[in-house]
Amino acid sequence: MTIEEYRIRMRAYSLRQLDEEYKLHKLAWQINQAQAADKKGKAVYRRFDDFFNFKKMEQRILGTRPEDKVLKDKSLSDMMLKSNK
Repeated sequence: MTIEEYRIRMRAYSLRQLDEEYKLHKLAWQINQAQAADKKGKAVYRRFDDFFNFKKMEQRILGTRPEDKVLKDKSLSDMMLKSNK
């Protein structure tokens, strides 16, 4: 390994460490936010889903719709099938 390759690897390692430090600080910030209370002393986030809605984020990434918004109208489905023929 040349000196230049070593320097590149050390820079990559330092950047990786910076990413880890960022994640730790972000986690500390989120813990602080999760423990936050409003002016009346009530918790801002009563459930974890209020703080981070996993299903919603997953559906956003996958490009799917929530189950409650899926069309369940049979006549509309039939109409769409007929139009595609």
